[in-house]
Amino acid sequence: MYINEKLTETPVPMDEFDITHIARIANDLLATINEPRRRQILLNFRDHALAECHGDTAALLATCSQKSQRYETFGAGDEFSAMQPQNYEQLCGYYGALVDMNQHVIHFECEKLIVGDDELVIEGIVHQLLDGKFCRELHGISGLEDDAVYQSSMRVLTIFVFDDDGLGCGEQSYSSSLKPEHLTLVKADEVPQQYFSGPGNVAKFYQDNPGWLRE
Repeated sequence: MYINEKLTETPVPMDEFDITHIARIANDLLATINEPRRRQILLNFRDHALAECHGDTAALLATCSQKSQRYETFGAGDEFSAMQPQNYEQLCGYYGALVDMNQHVIHFECEKLIVGDDELVIEGIVHQLLDGKFCRELHGISGLEDDAVYQSSMRVLTIFVFDDDGLGCGEQSYSSSLKPEHLTLVKADEVPQQYFSGPGNVAKFYQDNPGWLRE
């Protein structure tokens, strides 16, 4: 799918911030694809996206291959590429830390989504909720309130790759490093409940949303 326009790195209004946005797009696209292998890959991606945005680590890791993993980042600096997992054991720690640091509350505004036989490519603007302390300590951005919540809005292109079983075995992402101009302060009364509620449960989401495709 392609929306036939170029998205800009501007914040999404918080009343439109939806952690399931990209999973809903994938679910709608799934209804238009008949090839079994492409459906298998897109279904895995959709479930992966749902698990990640809910912070459901067990469900998230269930979408990942234990045979091999290769995660890479390009454009954000060598220090971030060095932090990427290169096997399943490292991946478990990587996603565990992502949820523990509350970095999983994301609205992915999709511009392009391409489904192949062994890979899936997605490009768009990632809107992510980050606290000021995280931005200062990890990205070196000063002048922020440590306890305040900011929405970062950055263009990202990610290539997901899959093994023979249709499980994710790597992600290669292209983006710039986080800069002050990517950040917008979120008013305290506009921060969504998901940011404070801790990890969610994908099984409950499916229970509450029975219309979603399951195979």
